[in-house]
Amino acid sequence: MFNINDIAEIEITAYGSNGEGIAECDGCVFFVHGVAVGDKIKVKVEHVKKNIVFAKPIKLIESGGGRTKPLCPVYGKCGGCQLQHLSYNEQLVFKQTLVKNNLAKIGGINYDVPKVQPSGEIWRYRNKLNMPFGMRGCDIVSGLYKNDTHEIAPVDDCLLQQAWAEELVFIITDFMQKNGITAYDEKTRKGLLRHVVGRQVDGQLLVILVINGDSVPNTEILLEILKKKFGKVGLFININKKNTNVILGEKTVHVGGLTEIKGEQYGVKFTLRPQSFYQVNESVKNKIYSKVKELLELDGVDILIDAYSGAGILSGAMHSEKYTTYGIEIEPSAVSDADDMKKNNGLKNLINICGDVEKELAKITENNHEKNIAIIVDPPRKGLGEKVVNTIIKAKPKNIVYISCDSATLARDLKMLVGGGYNITYLQPYDMFPQTKHVETLILLCRK
Repeated sequence: MFNINDIAEIEITAYGSNGEGIAECDGCVFFVHGVAVGDKIKVKVEHVKKNIVFAKPIKLIESGGGRTKPLCPVYGKCGGCQLQHLSYNEQLVFKQTLVKNNLAKIGGINYDVPKVQPSGEIWRYRNKLNMPFGMRGCDIVSGLYKNDTHEIAPVDDCLLQQAWAEELVFIITDFMQKNGITAYDEKTRKGLLRHVVGRQVDGQLLVILVINGDSVPNTEILLEILKKKFGKVGLFININKKNTNVILGEKTVHVGGLTEIKGEQYGVKFTLRPQSFYQVNESVKNKIYSKVKELLELDGVDILIDAYSGAGILSGAMHSEKYTTYGIEIEPSAVSDADDMKKNNGLKNLINICGDVEKELAKITENNHEKNIAIIVDPPRKGLGEKVVNTIIKAKPKNIVYISCDSATLARDLKMLVGGGYNITYLQPYDMFPQTKHVETLILLCRK
């Protein structure tokens, strides 16, 4: 048995779900962050719970070969990345194993999971920025939250963000200092600026200042500074006075510049507003959407349902005059984007619905119970859940495409879908989020 501050020598033999190394020693299971499979290390025990030991590495005795030197100077201090200490190939191996293990342990599904499709860019791939601001004494700090806390770890330049993000944060910080604008303090609930949210697509940048108040002084000056630096830019104020971890409040006000981002993909013209959902890794999103178009067999289908449809880009790409497409999305601004896309592209057979998938999917399938249905689902990390899965099974769709960003909830849902009469006919993980523990997985299920 081990106690706090004990020293042990262990060999890492596996990875946990968060990328931590796992080892066994003297009847105990060790969990250690920042190590690779095959490493022989000396560790110091930090916490013990029965035969589970949490420890930190203090000396590398022998490398297992999967390690690399992290590029970020604050890696391990902030919670943005978990895998920078692993070579990129080792990161892909970890994610492949994670999907395989979750399918087996949670879903009871033994599947020969293929290698993870790599990202085109493993650094500077994020087209979206969410950056919290805070005060450290009299100084304004911005960065990312430390693991499992709401304490900001100052980050001058996050290597996952594209170059514009660092420039934007510098401009905002300088503007705050020159105009006497304070950052928000979660403990006292005082201070004005909470977050800066930005997204750039096709050279168009939308910026949101999330504030604990009603207005920001001199925003017209800030807008001119942003235009001079970025060209095509729009500035918004979002009001969030609540004591909450949710970034955006309910009210967003346009200050000036662009009101939306306009683009075209798969022959479909689309718009993105400040709060629209859009995948952060453009190259991987394109791979997945192209594969969905290739996989989904729609011959004989009367109804196609795109659940959790976001701004509707995939709904538009899958539109056809041969069947009716329904897009279901709970975020009103995203549905407005989808409606604009429908109008601008003349998509007569597309119906966008603003509502909860759990309720709206049941309505659509019940009203079309005699028709052949195909379904695409791209839920948040919490997955579908039992009610949505049961609705899908009851509807007896011909094909189901499931795009997942959490293989644990995916495995839970697949267990129910397979038990409800479906076979997994295609499964491919994609590295949407290099340097992090997250993995995107694309699945096709066909009715038995």
